Amino acid sequence: MEDLSPILRAWPYEPDAAVRKIEGLDGRAKLQVRTPLGIEQYEMDGRPDGLRAEGCESWLEHYRRRAEAEAGLTLSQEDCECLQAEGVLYYQRYVLFYQIGEYALCARDTERNLGLAAFLEEHAKRPEDRESVAQYRPYIIRMRDSARALDLSRAGKAIEARDILDRGIREIEELAEMQNPVFQFEKLRSLRALREMAREMENERGVKRVTHLRRALEAAVRDEDYERAARIRDALRSLEERRGDE
Repeated sequence: MEDLSPILRAWPYEPDAAVRKIEGLDGRAKLQVRTPLGIEQYEMDGRPDGLRAEGCESWLEHYRRRAEAEAGLTLSQEDCECLQAEGVLYYQRYVLFYQIGEYALCARDTERNLGLAAFLEEHAKRPEDRESVAQYRPYIIRMRDSARALDLSRAGKAIEARDILDRGIREIEELAEMQNPVFQFEKLRSLRALREMAREMENERGVKRVTHLRRALEAAVRDEDYERAARIRDALRSLEERRGDE
């Protein structure tokens, strides 16, 4: 048995610096998380734990292949528990990706778990297994589209980012209702979160627009282009009035 104390001392636990990317011995990037009592390591691609399932990248891929080969495939409780446990690994990883700003990878893993929800709904035998992941669909959509929007915003594509958020809001609003308290809770909080992010992005864009117009006004006055300065003042007044009404 090997004492892990030297490894843990080399990376003391600090809540604000508990996630990092490293290069593994195989030359591939890994994601590491320092917990109060240890270190977790995730693969960046494929199954987060690096394992394979019956020669496939994941159990989901394995069962999808079976569904293609076996008409009317029905998943047992054990099959579903296996898929659900695997989905939790992807959930844990996409939350970490979001925390460190790996938004494209977060969106990839959330899309994967949305596919898992659809697969279970189609093939699970028991109703509770069909709902096991589907009840979290509003949250998964929220994480996916928050990540996509932040990725676009970081690239300076504010309008496209806002469109992504608007589409996510509509998608959650149009989900088939489930008489399930988890679904209802996740739907309400996810809509609230996406709407708040959309408002924040709109306000940020408005601030940038005001700053741009004020600089343009200073330049117009400096150049004694008073006609242009008057147009800019009108645009500034209109923009600030709209922001004041929000």
